[in-house]
Amino acid sequence: MNELVKYNKPLLAVLESHTKLRDYTDEERLTISKLLVQDLLNDLGVSKNSDVEHHIRTIKHVSETLGNYTKEEIKKAFQMFISREFNIDVYQQLNSVVVGRVMREFEMFKKQNLQEYRRKQSELKNQSKQMTDEDKEMIMIEAIDRIKKEVQQNGYIDSVCTHVYDHLDSKGLLPTDKESKMVVWEKAKLIAKREAMEKATQSYEEHTKLKTVLEKIEKGQINVVSISKRLVLEEYFKK
Repeated sequence: MNELVKYNKPLLAVLESHTKLRDYTDEERLTISKLLVQDLLNDLGVSKNSDVEHHIRTIKHVSETLGNYTKEEIKKAFQMFISREFNIDVYQQLNSVVVGRVMREFEMFKKQNLQEYRRKQSELKNQSKQMTDEDKEMIMIEAIDRIKKEVQQNGYIDSVCTHVYDHLDSKGLLPTDKESKMVVWEKAKLIAKREAMEKATQSYEEHTKLKTVLEKIEKGQINVVSISKRLVLEEYFKK
């Protein structure tokens, strides 16, 4: 079997893998932008009472123009700016112009530093396409065995398992009756809601979007499918 070499994700790749600003609702994105600007004002030592109009415009600028970035990337960009890692002067002020300069420097830095990582990822992707059906079957057998052992040892699954579910389901090995699926679905929604409410107690940002998250969970738009698949597999491997 072809040996696939794994590379650890560099920090910049991890930061860009989080939710991008454009993927939040308008209300959530505006709240996140406001919190980001407040944090940046503190980091730069700028009084929140000075140039209030500029700060409001900056919040709007972040919300409307930085949709391709995650909030983690924006925080990192300004950490680097404050640490003088960019070839621009450090200003003790915050406005749309400063944000634009910082993010432009960050984009160039990210492009340069992730070039090798992206090349390796492309090679791995091409290599994986060359795997034979036998290779893929062996990998799936190993994944099934790993999930089975996890259930037998812990009583639950704590790792990614949707691919195992999809494989076993395609083989007709998992329950198909609507009643059983509905029971699992409702249980998954309760678990997803509980997890969302727990997160909301740990983060102001999570708290501000809790209502929207709960509504999406009720509609099955967030987490419910993956949790349902996990529950079915846990029951399947306990037999």
